[in-house]
Amino acid sequence: MPALIALIWYSYLGRALRRALGLGCVILILCVPRVATSQNSVPAAPETVAGTVNAEIILDGETFLDGRESAAILKLVNLTDQTFTVSPPRSIAPPEIQITAEKATSSTLAPRSVLLLRLRIGVAPGTALISGKHIIGAVAALSRNTPDHPWTGEVAATKEITAGVPGMSEVQNVLQIPSFLLLPGLLTVATFFAVRGMFTPATTSDSTSRFAFVWQPWLWIVAITVSGVIIFIYPIITSSFGPIRRNILYGYNLSDVINIWIGSIALGVFAGALWAVIAYGIARIRGKHRYSAGEDPLEFLERLERIAHTHKLTFADIGDKRLYQLNDKEMGATRWAAPSIRLIPRDRSFDPRKIADLVEGDNIADLRKELGVRTGTGELTVQWDNFGTIRGPTLVPLETLADLDPQRRESIVQQ
Repeated sequence: MPALIALIWYSYLGRALRRALGLGCVILILCVPRVATSQNSVPAAPETVAGTVNAEIILDGETFLDGRESAAILKLVNLTDQTFTVSPPRSIAPPEIQITAEKATSSTLAPRSVLLLRLRIGVAPGTALISGKHIIGAVAALSRNTPDHPWTGEVAATKEITAGVPGMSEVQNVLQIPSFLLLPGLLTVATFFAVRGMFTPATTSDSTSRFAFVWQPWLWIVAITVSGVIIFIYPIITSSFGPIRRNILYGYNLSDVINIWIGSIALGVFAGALWAVIAYGIARIRGKHRYSAGEDPLEFLERLERIAHTHKLTFADIGDKRLYQLNDKEMGATRWAAPSIRLIPRDRSFDPRKIADLVEGDNIADLRKELGVRTGTGELTVQWDNFGTIRGPTLVPLETLADLDPQRRESIVQQ
């Protein structure tokens, strides 16, 4: 009995094993050829050179200056064992910046070598460069024409450049202004004081610094205000009288600097000249009616000059002194009069003959200026002659000038 059971079990197991072996052979026969066929049908992947050619833009200097071209170099580094043909690079830049390659033909980049391509950076025709930072780029096409593996690709490089105006940074350093936007007001205010100094008489306390002034905080307020007004109206002026509208709040170029510089100085000259005309008119009006008691001698001569009066006046001898009549118009029982102006040398080396011709001459402007210079250098002291209580222009009774001879005139300035 056990032998029969073992025989039946062996017969059943052998049949199952035979079926499994047969199925495995069938699968092996069918699949192996197909896998081989599939492997033979996959095309070869194209060869890649990504990351094997490096590009860099090198600038000639840190700043690209408006008004002239700058040089740059596109540096290509081949880290492979392959040879590439490099087409002329094309540029990527803002519309106002033009980048061109000096070489218009293709170049060869040898294995494990460096290729330098020169570029020229300039301002595009018909545009205006804006100062500040800009991003530029260059793209070079690479190719390798081998029969078995043809290949094409591109390599790119970018660079941040700073556009500026020639000499502007040096000007800002000299004037000690942090921004170009403050330049219009500073130029206008400084020019105004310079023009005003031309028409301001020299005094005993300040004759050599007629064109100098102390820059105080309130002047910064004036300068910033003037700059704001100029910045506001500049786009209006450029759009009305220029080819394009310009706004220096967002950048400026060389033409903007020239326009602002000339315009600010012209505005300062106009303001200073206007001040001089107004001051001259006021002095003439006041001078026709009255003088100022206690006036400084040089200020008095400047008043005579402004009202077109000569320094040669009629006078009356009172003892050993002289009293000069300043206004011969009817003024009731009084007249304006002043004592002599005395020139006292302070330096022994001073020669009175140096100014004798001016004292005897008729040009009061030259005389006043020369006295101001000599006083400023410490050679002379200019003061009123001691005439009792009369110090400078004073209203005196008409009887005091009773001895006056209308035909006699001499210079009120006496050495």
